[in-house]
Amino acid sequence: PVTAMNQYLDSLLSLTDEEYSGNSKIKEPLQRIHKQMARVNQIILNHKKFLNGDIDKNFTKTDINKLIQDTIIFVETELVDKNITIIKHLANHQIYTYCDQIQIQQVILNLLINSIRELNRKPSSRKIEISISTEIENFITIDVIDNGLGLNPNLFNALTVLQKIPFQAPEGSFRD
Repeated sequence: PVTAMNQYLDSLLSLTDEEYSGNSKIKEPLQRIHKQMARVNQIILNHKKFLNGDIDKNFTKTDINKLIQDTIIFVETELVDKNITIIKHLANHQIYTYCDQIQIQQVILNLLINSIRELNRKPSSRKIEISISTEIENFITIDVIDNGLGLNPNLFNALTVLQKIPFQAPEGSFRD
């Protein structure tokens, strides 16, 4: 189905070039959809590789600022629709790293989606902050913080109880 969808989208893009060459209101959303379809296709291929045990990371030199900007575009409409402000604290300079862009983007996207869901419970003043830090040498830290209602305190109590449960050590014995 993804291949067929891509083919239809390619046809639509060709038609917009011919029929609406100066109309970006039609072409830009189609180009965004095309980019998303390529991403979906890559996620499916990565998942198939993972299931087959062929974990071949596609590490490329990546500008983290650009990666975050590109990821935010995926949820931009939802942010506007739900009246959520996004505050970006990106680096003033380009920060490069070698990583699997699709996987890093998926993690950031998941965090943004979780924040958006959490903020749905809050009536007003909804905001998400995303920031990059390189304070620790050879590390890039990306924080996604929302001002939602937070986790239920009972959840923390349950986590504390779980921490006290003994686990089975690799040698097969229990320890506390």
